[in-house]
Amino acid sequence: MSILQTVLLYVGVPLAIYLVIALLSARKGLTRKTRYRPGEQWNYPPVWWTANPTGAALPETAEHVQVGTERGGAHGDW
Repeated sequence: MSILQTVLLYVGVPLAIYLVIALLSARKGLTRKTRYRPGEQWNYPPVWWTANPTGAALPETAEHVQVGTERGGAHGDW
């Protein structure tokens, strides 16, 4: 085996593998849609869940749970 073949085997092959992995990982970032930035208009479809039901114009739930009336926890005394 010559010096050139040895260098290609031990340097070229790992370098080619690293380049393929780098291109595959960068491919997703290059084709991604632009991100939402605060202050921009929201151009995406609505989602089914919201942390603010009053802002989503959803009907209020009829069930109200009083705090401190239920028991539970790690012991399971429900």
